[in-house]
Amino acid sequence: MGAPRARGQLMLRRPSRDVGDSCGRKQQRGSARAKTATALAISLLAGAGAVTTTSPVLAGPPSRPVPGSAPTSEVSAQSLAAAEAGPAGLGVIVDERGRITQSIDGAGTLGASAVLTVRKPAGARVLRAILLTASTGFSGPAQGGVSVNGTSVALEHETPSAIASSNYWNDVTALLKPSLDAAPAGDTAVSIAEDVPSSIDGTVLVVIFSDPAQTSDRSITLLFGATQTVGDRFQLQLSRAIDPAAPDSILEMSIGSSFSYQAQSTQQYSQLDVNGQRLSTSAGGEDDGASDNGALITVGGVDDTVANPSPEALPSDARSDDELYNLLPFVSSGATSVDVSTLNPSGDDNIFFAAFTTNPPVTRIITPNPPDPPPPAELAVVSLGDSFSSGEGTYDYDVHKEAQRCHRGPSAWPRLMQRSVPEFTTIEHKACTGAKIPDLTMEYKSNPAQIPTVPDGAVDLVTLTIGGNDVGFERILELCFVHSCAGVPDSKSFANQLASLRTSLSSLYPKIRAAYPNARVVQVGYPQLTPPPSATPVRCGWLAPNEQVAGVRLASKLNGVLEDATELDGQVEFISVANILKGHELCTEDSWVESLGFPKRFEMGHPTRPGQQVYGERVANSLGYSYLPTF
Repeated sequence: MGAPRARGQLMLRRPSRDVGDSCGRKQQRGSARAKTATALAISLLAGAGAVTTTSPVLAGPPSRPVPGSAPTSEVSAQSLAAAEAGPAGLGVIVDERGRITQSIDGAGTLGASAVLTVRKPAGARVLRAILLTASTGFSGPAQGGVSVNGTSVALEHETPSAIASSNYWNDVTALLKPSLDAAPAGDTAVSIAEDVPSSIDGTVLVVIFSDPAQTSDRSITLLFGATQTVGDRFQLQLSRAIDPAAPDSILEMSIGSSFSYQAQSTQQYSQLDVNGQRLSTSAGGEDDGASDNGALITVGGVDDTVANPSPEALPSDARSDDELYNLLPFVSSGATSVDVSTLNPSGDDNIFFAAFTTNPPVTRIITPNPPDPPPPAELAVVSLGDSFSSGEGTYDYDVHKEAQRCHRGPSAWPRLMQRSVPEFTTIEHKACTGAKIPDLTMEYKSNPAQIPTVPDGAVDLVTLTIGGNDVGFERILELCFVHSCAGVPDSKSFANQLASLRTSLSSLYPKIRAAYPNARVVQVGYPQLTPPPSATPVRCGWLAPNEQVAGVRLASKLNGVLEDATELDGQVEFISVANILKGHELCTEDSWVESLGFPKRFEMGHPTRPGQQVYGERVANSLGYSYLPTF
């Protein structure tokens, strides 16, 4: 299939690590501290050039380091090394389109907790809820996690920054949707607490709603990452030419930044240019937090205004710029693209988030580094295997009866992956629930054999999940629920089944390679479905501690056989997905696995839609492709 090519649309760029934590809401805290100037240059319009800027430096009190700056020359060198490694900038993590609206708010705390506000329109329902977190600059990764409305959230998607910190994002839709959907229109408070407040500058919560009050489609695109201090660029492409004067035209931008300090006119700021014109010379600060490390965060959102700041004015306080902007005055009628570039001359601020609400909607995002990326390769994918590839667990199945018999559907991870990786232009989805290795070469559930007898040289990638049914995993899960499965990992029968599986795989892989002679063939493993022994099960009286141990060992032994078989074959690759459900296994507060119970359902013990999403992301990333989640 060849090496993966850099793709030119909706690229997921890995972000940086310096996201700060602030306490309070859009307020200034007096303090005579200062920091090196920071600049964010954003130029929006195709072809805009690089922006350079300098900014004054005010001296801070000699008694302690200035907030928002490197504490020692040693750490600063660490930051420079990270900058040379090159954070990958901002990239798309969410792209929703329709009659929708959003609520964005940020908060940081130097104490026990803070409050994020969600502003809900009348009749709206939650589509997505995304939590973004930034560790304090020059403090390394966050220590511990956060709690949302009292529920612990383990930080995910860690992205290192150029200033020795880390940025994170979590999908908290399942956690917040029930309460927000039930809440009345208006403001709803969401509490946020940090395990170690000094190590986290703050959090941002974005909630996207379906909004019956909207009369036309728009897009809401969320970007996350870490900008390079020497500058980054990306381009939004619109679905049609924009008319800035049209009453339904929208082009709003929200920026999220951490570790920027502006109390008492301190000149730590970000500079933004749009279409060659200055938009702001005062972005940044601690609008949503407090004037100290561990609470330096700001984001454009609730209680901010799209009235743009005075473009040349330097910051006079932390509220000089609220990081919410109207870009319509800076684009010409008929424009179809928006070019964005960023610059951080001081090398110690962290731009980790941007949101665009647009009408016309955004169709794709191109990262012009390199300026002329090659077009995406057009690769054909085939998905073979069992229920862990068919989409079992999603309750979202194709309508024709053959696919229904196999519980094949559009929310299966292979289909989500195909829609989320531009290179994967087509997919033939053949996986069928219940399939064992012999079923792949014969008619099964009124579906033709998954492995064709006539070679197909046009296929570039074959993914496969197989083996779980061969060793009786469905029966083992049922045993866990109704009796005990604690002894299964050491049982003779399970050992015999694993040995038989190893033999069957050795004959299966050559058949697949013969059927798809030009394809890259990948055996994908199985996720651990039960929580580890260190976790306390939630609402699962049937799961004993010794069964938690057994669950870990069962998954490990099965995946071990699969990996050993691929190594023995030498031409089939193995991708581990063992830990993709970490914190979201069966019997957890926010489980991504369909629960066990009565009456018995085929879906039990299979990943739900969020689980399928992380499944696809892991496989795509392991293959070397960027993954833009599709929901």
